[in-house]
Formats: sequence, structure tokens, C-alpha cells
Amino acid sequence: MTIPLLFIAAFCGFLNYWTSKSIISSQLKPQPPSSNLSESTIMADPEGLDCKELLKKFRRDEIKVAKTTQSLNGREKNFKRTFGVITNTAKPFYVSTHDKHIDLVRSEIMEHQQYYEYALTERVAEVFDETVQKNESSLFLDVGANIGWYSLVAVAHGASKVYSFEPNLQNTIRFCESLSLNDWLRDDPSKDVVVPISKGVGNKEESRKFYAKGAGDNPGAFSFQGDSSDDTVVDTMELTTLDSFADRHGWFQSKPSIGLMKVDVEHFELEVMEGAGRLLQSNLIQRIAMELKRDHPLVSKRKILRFLYGAGYELYMHGNWKGPNFKVEKSYSYNSTTTDRGSFEELLDDVHKWKLYGENMMFVLRGLVPEEKKRARKKQEEKLLEIKKQKSCNAHDDPIEKMKCQLKVVAEFKYYKTQEENKRKQEEDANKQEDDKMRKEAERKHEDR
Repeated sequence: MTIPLLFIAAFCGFLNYWTSKSIISSQLKPQPPSSNLSESTIMADPEGLDCKELLKKFRRDEIKVAKTTQSLNGREKNFKRTFGVITNTAKPFYVSTHDKHIDLVRSEIMEHQQYYEYALTERVAEVFDETVQKNESSLFLDVGANIGWYSLVAVAHGASKVYSFEPNLQNTIRFCESLSLNDWLRDDPSKDVVVPISKGVGNKEESRKFYAKGAGDNPGAFSFQGDSSDDTVVDTMELTTLDSFADRHGWFQSKPSIGLMKVDVEHFELEVMEGAGRLLQSNLIQRIAMELKRDHPLVSKRKILRFLYGAGYELYMHGNWKGPNFKVEKSYSYNSTTTDRGSFEELLDDVHKWKLYGENMMFVLRGLVPEEKKRARKKQEEKLLEIKKQKSCNAHDDPIEKMKCQLKVVAEFKYYKTQEENKRKQEEDANKQEDDKMRKEAERKHEDR
């Protein structure tokens, strides 16, 4: 009996998939988070979601917001259509995404094997690469995790523990699938590096309605703020505060190092900051990446920046939709105990009125910024020194020749600075062109649909 070639090809493809999965999973499998406690005393996080149980319920079609075929705002959505891809990142991992009819934005990971906010991806990788090099433990707080892209990046780059807050179970299902594909779900949950938290984050402990925005075709844009008649109530979800969460986990006593907190909560940033005052003041969090959208009201931006600057953070990097990729050259100061707020008001103007900075921002504890600036200054000084060494003007005995030499060095240094400035402007122009191109492409796809 002859076996059809199609069957053989399918079998080989299946075998190749599971072989590659086994190889990559063994390479990516993280070490258990370090702890001073013995293994017998380490308990699974009581607030953590059981991914294995969630996926079982999903397969049995028992998840209310992710039924096999569900109609939302008149559109049929099949949540059983899931897509997995190995990322084209510095440290590859599996990621599971929605069908494009459910989430067009995240589905494009399938095509590019990369998330569009690649600059923020690089920042997350840099933070935890650095802690691994220093042999230090460091936590990642992913507030508004969506399908968990940044949590996965953090684990791949050595974060010792990752807390991923995401109230939308539609997204958490994809996240749990990714953790399973990467073999990052242990038989003993206490050894898991990632702790998915199926809650929103706000300024108080409460249950609150959760809304699908507009057409509901972007699960990453669901919000606790239903401010339009087109918004649809998806479910009622629990919210916690970061202060309460930190208190329940004993962080104010154990003082863990939190290398980075990422906040992406669809205009709910102010509520997150209001519920994190004590944690911010503790300075346990070293860096904070968040969006301050153009349409954020000035009063909200003022309060958010006051929370951050008053707690000892300052604006360090900014960028467009790619994430923070430009360093902020200008320094701002804020002292909540004085009436001198000129520099803080200038910051507000630069952010809100003049829009000097992109929406994606990274704030860093002031103690960390000088080191970064020192490195940048050292690099610039080394370049200047190199020019001076090449043109050793002191070797000239003739005063006129010496002056000519010095003028030439000055001219070369000015040329160097001009080139650097031109390079920066070219990068900004290229980013703007990419922005326009991506916006037009998104509009075209939306029209096609």
C-alpha cells in the first residue's frame, strides 16, 4: 500500500516542529528564581493564576469571554484559532498570538517574528542582561501585560521573577499558551519565574466593569473606562493597587530590586500611579516605562509627572510607537517642599504643549542617571581626545602654525558635533516617515476589512 506524499510531508513537518520545539525550549528554559528559603518552604503565589487550569478550561470552552465562536459588536470571533511563532529576537522564544480578526496589531508578530515596539523590547532586554552580568536578582512588573510579550522577553533575558498583570482573559490565554510552549510552566508552580495576575491595577481594591473599546477588534485596548456609547461591557474584573500587592508580598520588608516596571493600561496610568505612591517612594523600582499619550489631559499628566518626580525619578528616554530610543538631553528638577516649580512647569510644557517628546517614555531613579551621563560624556571626551592626539599642536614652534593647528582642531570638533546632530535629525526624520507609513498601512488594512 502506497502512503500518499501529502501524508509523509505532513508527518515530517509535525516531527520537525516538535524537534525544534524541544531544542529551543531546552535552550531557553530559565533557572528557578533564586531564594534564601528552602524549597519546602517556598509556596506558589496565592494571587497567581494557574495557567494549566486556565488552558484546560479554555479547551473545554468554559471561558466566558473566549468562547470558540463569539460575537462582539456584530463580529464573529474564533478564539480557538491561535498562532505560534518563534521570535526573531536576540534570545528567541515562542509566542502565541490571536487570529488577525481578533487582534490585528499583535497578529502581525506572525509575519515579522517581532513586536512593533522593538525599541522597548531592547530596553527590557538591556535591563535584565545587565543584572545577569552583575549576577544580581531583579524583578519585572508588567502592568497591562496583554499577550505577555515583554514578560516573555524579560524571562528570556534572565529576570529572576516576573509579575504580569492582565485583566483580559482573552490575552491571558495566549500568554499561558506561550509559557507552555516555552516549557516555562513547572509542575511545581512555586518554581515558576512568571506569575500571571488576572487583575487590573488601579488606585483601590475593587471590582469594576471592563469595556471593549469601539469595534472591539483590539483586546489590548480594553479598558476600565467606558467613555463612549460604542463601548461594550465584556466582564466585571477585580482591581488591586501596587501598594497593596507589594505589602501582601512583603516587599517593603524584603526590599527586592525591581529592575523595571512597564505600564500600558489605556489611559488608566494616573490611577496606577495613585495606587503606587508608597512603592514609588520606596525607590525599589529602578526604571519605569510608560505611555503618556498626546490626548492625555494636562491635569492627568501633571499628576503623573508629580508622582514620578516627587518620588525621585526623572525623564531619561523617549520615543514614538517603537518605544523609548532617544535620550533626553535636557534636565528637569522638582522639589515638592518648595514653591520653586519653574523647571517642573517647563517639563509640563515640553511634554504637553510643545510635544518635544514621544509618547513612550522611560523614567529612571536619579541615582542611576548620572552614571549614564558619565558614560556618554566619557565617550564624547574620548572622541575629542582622539582628535587632539591626531593633531598635536604643541609640536609646532611657530606661533602662527600652532594657531592654525588649533583652529583646525576646533573646526574638526565642530564638524564632528554637526555630524552627530545631523545623524540624530536623520533618525528622527526616518522615524517620522515610518510612523506615517505604518499609520497609512493600518488605515488601509482597516478599510480592507
